[in-house]
Amino acid sequence: MNVIKAIDVQKSFSDILAVDGVSLSIKKGEIFALIGPNGAGKTTLINCLTGAASFDSGSIQILGNTPSNVAKSKISLLPQSFEPPTHLTVFELIIYFSGLYGIKTDPTRILEKVGLSSQSNKKFYELSGGQKRRICVGISILNDPEILFLDEPTTGIDPAGRFEIWDLIETMASSGSTIFLTTHYMHEVERLANNIGVISNGKIIATGTPSDLITKFGGDCALTIKTTSNISSTFKEFSPSFKDGNLHFNNIQPSQIGSLLTQIENLNVEYSNLTWNRPSLETVYMELMNNHPGEFP
Repeated sequence: MNVIKAIDVQKSFSDILAVDGVSLSIKKGEIFALIGPNGAGKTTLINCLTGAASFDSGSIQILGNTPSNVAKSKISLLPQSFEPPTHLTVFELIIYFSGLYGIKTDPTRILEKVGLSSQSNKKFYELSGGQKRRICVGISILNDPEILFLDEPTTGIDPAGRFEIWDLIETMASSGSTIFLTTHYMHEVERLANNIGVISNGKIIATGTPSDLITKFGGDCALTIKTTSNISSTFKEFSPSFKDGNLHFNNIQPSQIGSLLTQIENLNVEYSNLTWNRPSLETVYMELMNNHPGEFP
């Protein structure tokens, strides 16, 4: 079941086409990551999907309704920039926003989820940048939303806190919530996302699972062996190259490495080290950005 469906959505600001014909389908319980450079249209698209901004053309369905008609109790948005009342304690913030939304909740449970139980009596302005972002995540899940939009949720959070937020996101998704995530952390995307959309200059330029995108755009796995002997002619079936004391093989899988090393040792060839590299999502991202240069001013 698609809980988010966008067809050919466009949104302009003056003479800038911020969202340029975007189409997306996102299923219930899916973690979808939208990645792209600053100014690519990520936040504008989220604002269109949540009803925070109008759009010029196209169509959007959220839980079977238009963004303006979907029940606000069923969705939640954590924007990039969000600062709650700074004079309230962490515990008081949960009570304050629960009251604003007309929600009965246990503040202790929410603070446990975002790893801030020990900071419950600290005022917001006393928190570190990462702790501030964590309490903002806590506020965004007060209504136990069916769809949660998170615009760069872990910016400024230390590694331990980031893992706690990741665990929370995965738990929510496993319980049926749908997560729409933007982030600049590629390892976050690889850990969390079921599917990815890459956006550049307002256009979706690639979609797929992390492994699909790595296979399609990441290039071959590579093995580099440091040796003084040019034995590339011995391995013609792999078409290796030899340069600057490095024997380089493309498209080598881990299962093939042992056999290659055995052949090299049988030739009594010495080597000092080897490196095997698998293309990463970061490699894919940079490749796509290089092929689609340019950002909004």
